[in-house]
Amino acid sequence: MATMAEHMSSIVANANRVTDFTLVESDKNKYGNQNARECFFQCAYDFADDGGAVGTVDLGLTIPAGTIITGGVIDVITAGTTSASGTIEVGYTGATAAIMAQTAAASVTGLLDTVPTAKTGASTFIKFTADTKIFATIATGALTAGAFCIYLTGIQGNVES
Repeated sequence: MATMAEHMSSIVANANRVTDFTLVESDKNKYGNQNARECFFQCAYDFADDGGAVGTVDLGLTIPAGTIITGGVIDVITAGTTSASGTIEVGYTGATAAIMAQTAAASVTGLLDTVPTAKTGASTFIKFTADTKIFATIATGALTAGAFCIYLTGIQGNVES
């Protein structure tokens, strides 16, 4: 079994992947001449590396303009703990809880859904109109432990819309 440090190194080494899907000729008339691009993104928080002070933590991921996030999962490696009712959320400037709603540190365990999810439909999807950094926000009290990986899925949409 890999250590947390090895797992985090793997995430950094394999950060983002975009897969091109070429439309067959008969579909190009229906959908335009664009080829679809499926996107996978991953980032991680680890108390041992990132600390647990109240504030924001850059998770080292920038989502490119035009990307539509359609879902994801948060894989908690080490349950969150706090000495003062700390909470954590994940998002970006202007929408700090867009990916993971504010959650008590003690409830950050197991597998968690991200806010964008295909289960509830497009109303929860996020379209990024500019390159956007993803970060975690720790609030109400410092964390004393915790580690999780975030895996996001989406498609590359138009940058103009």
